Amino acid sequence: MATLRVSSGTINSLPLLTKKTKPHFFLSLRAFKSTLRAASMSYDKELAAAKNAASLASRLCQKVQKALLQADVQSKSDKSPVTVADYGSQVVVSTVLQKELDSASFSLVAEEDSGDLRKEEGKETLQRIMKLVNETLASDGTYGNAPLSEEDVLAAIDSGRSEGGPSGQHWVLDPIDGTKGFLRGDQYAIALGLLDEGKMVLGVPVCPNLSLSSLASNNL
Repeated sequence: MATLRVSSGTINSLPLLTKKTKPHFFLSLRAFKSTLRAASMSYDKELAAAKNAASLASRLCQKVQKALLQADVQSKSDKSPVTVADYGSQVVVSTVLQKELDSASFSLVAEEDSGDLRKEEGKETLQRIMKLVNETLASDGTYGNAPLSEEDVLAAIDSGRSEGGPSGQHWVLDPIDGTKGFLRGDQYAIALGLLDEGKMVLGVPVCPNLSLSSLASNNL
């Protein structure tokens, strides 16, 4: 397994992602240099939870991308494409973080809301999201003991409606950064980070289709 090693006291041995292997993690030293310096041992629990959440979200996204169906694509009111994977990724990340960390103070600033899924025409999409999420959580063997209901899925999506702010801890998520690339079967990322008192203290961007040769050529 290829790994990206960072100096002691920050984030050690973050595995990289390739298209030919199971989902791992890619962390750009250039883009996240300040983040890595700030991520001290006090955030070990949050980092572990973020890695679990992002890995499972990546697993769900890869499954959808491999068998992309027309039914997996729907339009928001602004006409931008939204996929089952977009919603599912957000549900998985929210669910895992809340199970691993203090759910009472949980705050997530994310992209999607459940408005369209609560409409009659969104029921079929909601069913697919629920099925994919439960299959993904069950595949881990840790989070799938109690399958999520439709209401659980909707609540998990809407947990991302936090407005954040300069105080406290706030998770920030883009469930699929690069939706058009995802739909083409190309590059995309699941971008998850943690703000603490207004400062970014850790980040776990997952790039399932990024090859190791790309990293080597860019000295990352």
